[in-house]
Formats: sequence, structure tokens, C-alpha cells
Amino acid sequence: MSSTLTTPSQTASVLRDPVLLAPAVVVAGLGIGWLGVDAGASGARVAADLALSWALVAASLVALERRRWRRSRALLALAAFTLLAADLQWAGANILWTLGFLLDAAWVAVLVHVVLTFPEGRAWSQAARTAIAAAYATTLGGQLIGLFVSPNSRDVLAVAQQQTVADAVDRVQGTLGVAVALGVLWLLVRRLRGLRGPPRRAQAPLLAAAALAVPPLVLSLAWMTATGEGSATIDTIDRGVALLVPLGLVAGLSWSRLRRSEASDLVVELRTDGAMSLRERLAKVLGDPTVDVAYRLGDGRHVDAAGRPLELPQGPERAITLVTVRGEEVAALVHDPALLDEPALVEAVRATAGLVLENERLAAEVRAQLAEVRASRTRIVSATDAERRRIERNLHDGAQQRLVTLSLTLGIAAGRQDAAGSDVLARARDEVDEAIAELRELARGGTADGGRGAREAHTAPGDSGRIGRGSSA
Repeated sequence: MSSTLTTPSQTASVLRDPVLLAPAVVVAGLGIGWLGVDAGASGARVAADLALSWALVAASLVALERRRWRRSRALLALAAFTLLAADLQWAGANILWTLGFLLDAAWVAVLVHVVLTFPEGRAWSQAARTAIAAAYATTLGGQLIGLFVSPNSRDVLAVAQQQTVADAVDRVQGTLGVAVALGVLWLLVRRLRGLRGPPRRAQAPLLAAAALAVPPLVLSLAWMTATGEGSATIDTIDRGVALLVPLGLVAGLSWSRLRRSEASDLVVELRTDGAMSLRERLAKVLGDPTVDVAYRLGDGRHVDAAGRPLELPQGPERAITLVTVRGEEVAALVHDPALLDEPALVEAVRATAGLVLENERLAAEVRAQLAEVRASRTRIVSATDAERRRIERNLHDGAQQRLVTLSLTLGIAAGRQDAAGSDVLARARDEVDEAIAELRELARGGTADGGRGAREAHTAPGDSGRIGRGSSA
């Protein structure tokens, strides 16, 4: 099996290489934990930070099997390291304290970035892009402005220490944070309501977990904005609630893995004669009603099950998985791109249905040949009819008109001659009429003999209906 999506090249960076990522976050977490204990931070707060950061990195590592989740995995790891960097406020160096203060809530913005771009790392819509930008502006921008006016003696960026202004900045930042959180919740609910098929299995657990984490965050922001005070307890609760995000991602992976066992059902279904077509059975097992099968012919074209030509779609809206048997492509499965998030399921179905698809391809090829024969026959008949109409039209406008004119002239001339001359001209006119009838039959696909027979059957010798004969009788 192959896919139209390519595997990105891996680079030896901490955010992408699992060999470096796992020990890096463990070492960083232990170092931050030691700083927290040394600074007198509560054990619950230190444990919550370590649990959340390690859970985020663990979720990033678990998602390694999903190629489309590469950007989301990097963002999850970034959120973990940003959270640990925010705890640099426990360090003794003023510059580290300042850096920790700046990143104090940045990990929340990164998580917003994760959920509003999941699974491919691209924002769902313009509204999602706006919410992501607002989250970064509120967290990083608000903290940066706060550093300029903070009265804290450890702040190395303070230029105008004003407690009143600093309190006002905190209130505005908290109010904006509540607005952004509510906007994110609205986007999550709308996204969840629109999910169907494979995207629902892969994305719904994470998005639902993120939606559940938003209300507690809104309450804590509203409390701090109203009272003007934060607390270690609230920070600990926020981090505990944020654990739902990596847990939701793992739940989605587990859900999709449970679907693999259903692929074995396809073996039984393919061996029984049911009312459903192969495409319908594949759609049932894959859980994607939009699945279509394109069979590859020997000349490289693709056709559907009825043998009709079929063009493979281009673009990110549809994904293509090629099915090969003994190294030869026999068909292409056109499906929802979200199925690429369940490669084991797709591979199991591909391996199970390979031989059946090969047989179906042979049948589709026969149907395609029959369709070509019918189309060729139709073209021949159409061309024949067009040529017949052309000949008939030319005869009618050319030779037939001249013969009719000649027949009329002979009839008129016969009326002006004596009996002997009239009989000669009448016989000549009869021959002309016979020629006209034969031309008409030939133009319509008949035969000359048929035209003469029809003429003799309807016209007796001495018929007084001939033009010009009445006056000479």
C-alpha cells in the first residue's frame, strides 16, 4: 500500500526526535522541580507542573505513528518545555526570573494552538487563526507590557515601576483571557458538532477534553481578574485540568486502535454473498461512507466498478491509498484524509481485500471494454445516420430536384403531342419517376429494387394520375 501523502524527513531536533525529546524533558523537569523545592514552592504545584509537562511529551511520543500529526506533536512538546520555562521564576538569577515571568502563561497559548490546528497543524478557519493570534497576544504581549511597569525588584526589563499601572494591565489581560477562552470553547463545540466518520474517531476525544478544560480556566481567570490576586492553588488546578488535553489525544489513539479488530470482519464479509457491494463493505469496515474504489486498467486508466472512466481526485480534501498485489497496482482507495491517521486499519483492510479487488478489477476491465464497444457502435451508427442525412439532403437539393423538374417537363410536353409522341414521353416520365423513387430509397438506406417494387405496387399501367396524361387520353 502507498499513499499520496509523503513522509516528512526527520531532523535531529529535540522537538522531533524521540531519542532526544524524552530524556531532555525528564532532565529539564527534574531541574525545575529542584528549583521549586529550593524556592519553597508547594509540592502539589511542582508535581502538577512535572505531571503536565511529562504527559504532554508522552502524548507527543505516542502520536509518532501518525504522519499528519507532525506539527501537532511538535506543538505538544513545545507546550511542555514552555511550561517548564515558566517555572524559571523559582530561579535565583533575575534574568531567569524575568524570562519565567514572560512565559508564565505562554504554555496556555501553545495548547490553544494545538487544539485549534489539530490534527495537521493548520488552523481550521479564519476564526481559529484569529483566536490563536489573540491567545499569543494576550499571554506574551500582556506579560511583556507587565514587565515594563512591574515594581518587582527582580524584573530586569522594568522601565517605569508603577503598581497601579501593573494592576490595570493584569485586569485587562485577565478580561482578554476570559474572552479568548470563551471564543476557543465556541470553536471547539462547533467543530465537534461537525465531525463525522473517521475524523470523529481521531479528533473528537482531544477536542472534547479541551472543551472540558476551558470552563475551569475561565473561572480561575475571572476570579483573579475580580480579586486582583492569584494563588498557587489556582495555578495547580489549572495545570491539573490541562492534563485532559494529552489524555484526550491518547484516548483518540486508543479508540482508533480498537477499530483494527473490525478489519478481520471483512474477511468473513468478502467470502459471503451479500447484498452490499464491495465498496459498501469497505466503507462499513473503514467507517468512511465516502470511500470509493478506482480500478486500474492495463493502459493506466482508472474506472469504477461499472467500467466507467474515473479520474483520481487532486487536493487535500481527498486521500488516495494504492492497493497492490504482487507488486502490481490493481486499485486505488479514495477516502477521507483522516483515515491516514489509522494506518494499521487501512493496511489490514488493504491486505484483506487485495485479492478480491484484483478479481473486481478484471470484471471492471471487461465492463470497460464492453462500454467501449457500445460507445464505438454508437459512434458508427451516429456517423452512418449523419452521412445518410447528408446524402439525402444533397439528393433532395440536387439530382432529385432536377429529376422532378424533368418529370414535370415531360408531362407537360406529353400533353401537347399526338398519341404516339405522348406515349413515348409518358414512358420516359415513368422512368424518371422510378429513378426518383430509387434515389429516395437509396438515401434512406433501402435498395433500388425495393423502390421499384413499391412503385409498381401503388401505380398500375395506364394510371390516370400521371401528370399531363389526362389531357392526352
